[in-house]
Amino acid sequence: MIASHAVDRMIVAGGVRTRVREVGRGQAVLLIHGFADTLGAWWRTVPVLARRYRCIAYDLHGCGASEKGPGNYDMGALGAQAIGVLDALGIERAHLVGHSLGAKVALAAAVLAPERTRSLVLEAPPAFAMDLPWELRVLTTPLLGELIAACATPWTTRLATKRAFLRMVHPQSRTWSEERRQRLPIHDDDPRAMVTGWMHLGRGIALHREHPLEERYSSIEAPTLLIVGATDPNVPPSHAQRLARELPHARLVTYARAGHVPHAECDQDFTADLLRFFDQQERAQESEVPQGG
Repeated sequence: MIASHAVDRMIVAGGVRTRVREVGRGQAVLLIHGFADTLGAWWRTVPVLARRYRCIAYDLHGCGASEKGPGNYDMGALGAQAIGVLDALGIERAHLVGHSLGAKVALAAAVLAPERTRSLVLEAPPAFAMDLPWELRVLTTPLLGELIAACATPWTTRLATKRAFLRMVHPQSRTWSEERRQRLPIHDDDPRAMVTGWMHLGRGIALHREHPLEERYSSIEAPTLLIVGATDPNVPPSHAQRLARELPHARLVTYARAGHVPHAECDQDFTADLLRFFDQQERAQESEVPQGG
C-alpha cells in the first residue's frame, strides 16, 4: 500500500515485530530515528519529503510500539531490521536517512545490503566507538538499569526525556513548546516496558565498543550526505569528519547553530539539504542511463 496520508501498521522485520508509518509516493526514503525515540521524531521532515517521495519511518527494536523484550539488539541485527522493513513493504532500493543511532543502523544496512541503498543521509552519526552520555551509561549498568526500569512512571520518563533533549541541543533551540511536548516518546501505556526496551537496546548496541562492521565502511559506494551540529555534546563532530574520509562518496555539512538534533533544530535547512541531495542523485542516475539510438 502506498498512502497519500500517513498509515501505521505492524510488520515483522528481521524477526522483530515492528511498527511502520508510510506516506507519500515516489522513490522510497527510509527514516531511522535515534536512541530512545520513535518514528514520530520525523514529524517536521516527513510532511515535506512526502510531497515527492514515499516516506517510511519505523520504530527501532526496543522503541516506540515495536517489540521490546529480550533479544538480539546488536548493530548487525538492527541493520537486518532496516532491510527487513524494505522486504516487508516490497521495496527494492531506498534512500536511507538516519539520526544518531539510526545513522549507525543505516551504515550497517548499507554494509549488509549495498544493493538496497540508493543513498545515505547520516545525521549526528556515532559511527565509531565513543564515550557514552551519562544517561546511557546509567541505563545500561547491570542491576541499575533494571531498577530504573522497574521504577519508571510517566512523570519520571517525561522529565528525563525533556532534560536530555534540552541538554543535547544548541542553546538557541532550548524551547519547550506544547507541540514539542506532545512529540515526546513517553506517551506509552507501560513506561516500565518502554524503559526496559531502551535498556535492552543500549546494552545491545554497546556504542562504547568497536564493532566489526566499522571496518567495512570504506566498501560503501552509495553517495552519502553527512549532517552534524557544531555544538553536539553527544556525538563529537570528529566522528562525521573521520567517516567523511573513509566513505568514498561523502560530503559533510555542519550547522553552526545546531547540537545533536539538526532535523529538529534547523528543520528547514535540513529538509532543503535532503531534497537538494536527492535531486542530485536522481540527476546522476538519469545521466547514467544509456540513450537509445
